[in-house]
Amino acid sequence: MVSSFRGVVDRLEGQVVVHSVSDPNALTQLVGWYRFKSGGGKVVLRGQSNVFTEMLSSGYRVTSVDNLNRRANELVTNVFGKGCVCAGKASQYAHQHECLERVPQKGSADFHENALVASTYRAVVEPLLQHYGVSTRWLDVVDNVWIALWFACHEQVSRDEFAFHFRRSTVQEGPDAKAYIAVLDTGPLTSTHIPGYEINSEVRLVDLRYAVPSVFLRPHAQHGLLVAPRASKVGLVSLLPKVVAYIEVGLADALDWLGSGAMLSTFVLFPPAVMDEGYRRLVDSQPIIPKVLGHLTLFGPGY
Repeated sequence: MVSSFRGVVDRLEGQVVVHSVSDPNALTQLVGWYRFKSGGGKVVLRGQSNVFTEMLSSGYRVTSVDNLNRRANELVTNVFGKGCVCAGKASQYAHQHECLERVPQKGSADFHENALVASTYRAVVEPLLQHYGVSTRWLDVVDNVWIALWFACHEQVSRDEFAFHFRRSTVQEGPDAKAYIAVLDTGPLTSTHIPGYEINSEVRLVDLRYAVPSVFLRPHAQHGLLVAPRASKVGLVSLLPKVVAYIEVGLADALDWLGSGAMLSTFVLFPPAVMDEGYRRLVDSQPIIPKVLGHLTLFGPGY
């Protein structure tokens, strides 16, 4: 418990502490405290409108583990342009970070046109697709508390592949409405040969700001990271054990702290395809996405 922090009141919900925060400096201090005590792990954040009882990626919410594994591998092959030729463990999900395959340079003998930038690693294709709306084995998180708070204060409205975000309203939800940030601690991680890709025995973490170029603008705008279980087996897919706390902020306070600056607008956080070349490449390439994995999400203006 950290009740000694000014502007923070603690309570327990089940086995997890909930920090009720009433001061923006306390919000920054609280996240910093968890990072300091992480012991070499990565503390990542996920903005939510409530306290979830599970922490599952979108793919695990819609289909079985076996089917998701099969369909996700099919999708990566389709987007990458060819199947993985790795032998042994590197071809298995728990060891895909050991795959050395990268998108060939234009003009090389094995070059094939696709949506990806040359030299992109096969191992980061799935988390990249998750970030653009496909349902995969990865969970979207951030390492910037203001971006996490933004997601806690906005709701996504979707119909088929089309979506937009709207700003939650204290008029509609009432003066006691809350915004929540889940705090996850990965535990100590080891770097791999893939930039931004780190692992331990339980989880894997990809920081897309290092793993893909800013041609793919959205993950750079959102400080986008993704986390996933190291293995993909029944009983080993929830990331709830990695949640060390929830931060609760009154919705009215959260909206006031965020303000209305351009850097936290939907135009910047979800840049349109005319600005986000990587997004446009993915849409134009029309990848064959198995129905169970959903689709690339086409975002319109939010409010």
